[in-house]
Amino acid sequence: KQYIQALVQRYMPGGTLAREMGWPDYGITTWEIWNEPSSKKYWPSRNPVQYAELVRSASAAVKAVDPSATVLAYNWKQSTLVQTAGSTSFTGLSIHKYPKEPSTFVFYQTIANLRQFLVEQDMGSDPIWMTETGWPVGHVTPTEQAENLQKAAVQSLAASVDKFFMFQWSNPADGYGELSKSLLPSPA
Repeated sequence: KQYIQALVQRYMPGGTLAREMGWPDYGITTWEIWNEPSSKKYWPSRNPVQYAELVRSASAAVKAVDPSATVLAYNWKQSTLVQTAGSTSFTGLSIHKYPKEPSTFVFYQTIANLRQFLVEQDMGSDPIWMTETGWPVGHVTPTEQAENLQKAAVQSLAASVDKFFMFQWSNPADGYGELSKSLLPSPA
């Protein structure tokens, strides 16, 4: 709780860093709670109830410092998340989607289904953010990477996603990103 509150106090608009740097309206306004709790790599127990409890307590800590902040919960076991954390514990959902290819409207359908779930929970106006997606060069060509990202963005925006981010800006060893290893723009 204290750690989260210290982070928010430092990085929120008007927070410690903003004041030190002379940035009156600059800072973090959205906080995503945890990275991929559905993965053993990031959440070894893969327990959705524990994750929902974390969302509830982390959101309370964020909101205690910045009541206007947006708190995103990861799109995983939504019913458990709402039942355990409560629909007021978070103000939006984040998605990480890595399909082999964006054919057959997989992005559109995923976001439309999620929006429908939010509507059914009386949370229909809550934002949905695609906070990670992409295709690594090596599995696809640079041109295919660009085409896939374009299709994913169009499908996501058509389905009312609020924000869309591709995974990684630079092109590290795993091949994701808009820049090559030599920092030259890729087709993406």
